[in-house]
Amino acid sequence: MQKLLASWIPGTVAVQSWLSELGISRQLMQKYVSGGWVKKIGAGAYILVNDDISWLGAVFTLQREDKNRLHIAGSTALQLLGYDQYLNLGADNLKLLMSDSGENQSLPAWFLEYFKETNIRYVNAKLFEGDGKIGLIPWKSNHFDLKISSPERAILEEIYVANTKEDLVHVIELLENLSTLRSQEVQNLLANCRYRYIVRLFLAVSKKINHPWFRRLNVSALNLGKGKYVLFDGGYFDKEYN
Repeated sequence: MQKLLASWIPGTVAVQSWLSELGISRQLMQKYVSGGWVKKIGAGAYILVNDDISWLGAVFTLQREDKNRLHIAGSTALQLLGYDQYLNLGADNLKLLMSDSGENQSLPAWFLEYFKETNIRYVNAKLFEGDGKIGLIPWKSNHFDLKISSPERAILEEIYVANTKEDLVHVIELLENLSTLRSQEVQNLLANCRYRYIVRLFLAVSKKINHPWFRRLNVSALNLGKGKYVLFDGGYFDKEYN
């Protein structure tokens, strides 16, 4: 048990694949469960008794199990980075997780059951060319590091998941707060974005806000696609980024 406790990061979930790497079998874990030290929360998933487990700690577990599986995205990443002053990270607020693998994956059953009262959305979409790691950065929690979107990537992800006019209003509010984006990082992400409407909408809104970083972008080097995009009925027509 001492070996397990020495390796177990507080606030996280232990899954059997990780436990097996430590040389701890299912049978031994069952003894720990019977002894009252550990609680089983699903198939091959355990928490320490009386430990405080947050969704962040569970995401750490998923990322430790598969580094390319998912990351914290969109407005959730912006909140962690201190950019989104309009929302908080309470249980009722949406937590956005994304995967850029393009594979049809889902969150494990133990995660969905344990956090069934938490508003979590998992989106699998290949937004960018390459291996999907572009624009991802480390974020340090109290006891562990997480992989999250940079502010430059997060705002593009937020455009992708926008489903209503209200969502787009929130995108505009977010962009108004993003006055310190890195123009070279924005340029790189836009150049590698696989969805032309995201690029166009981002540029149209950014032009109106006119942050200093926008004026340093080389828009002529970007592929804006052809034809007109209609996001919602009743919108306005942008002559430059239609």
